[in-house]
Amino acid sequence: MMGTSTMKTLKRTSLICLMVLAVERPAGASAAPQAKLTLLLFSAPWCGDCVREVPEVERLLQEKLGEEMAGLEVTLFAQTGQVANEKPTKESAAAMGEKFGVSFKTAPDPWRWQTFRKYFPTSKLGIPASVVLDAAGNML
Repeated sequence: MMGTSTMKTLKRTSLICLMVLAVERPAGASAAPQAKLTLLLFSAPWCGDCVREVPEVERLLQEKLGEEMAGLEVTLFAQTGQVANEKPTKESAAAMGEKFGVSFKTAPDPWRWQTFRKYFPTSKLGIPASVVLDAAGNML
């Protein structure tokens, strides 16, 4: 169970994603998800909430899944470059991962948040945001 201070640092979308990951395993089974799951995190290096949330999400995943995190693919998408209106690149995404101190894969979201909009097409939701996908790529 996450403490109140931890929950206050995470936005609702990440909490929901972490809960989905917890539910997607059978009772009494190992902490690893039963089927291959993908967690997509949408973030930016200049975003204060992202700087606090993304490392906390990784810490919680490591704490709950540990070595079994291998059954979970995590990608951290850079929504922009180092500043708000700069196009993200592979290099800026890698730098963001280093800045946040995370071990999972990083990737630039194509310009104008194309990957983000695939999952949140009409939402006014901003970053940080997260989504969990099943093995077929469907949102859970």
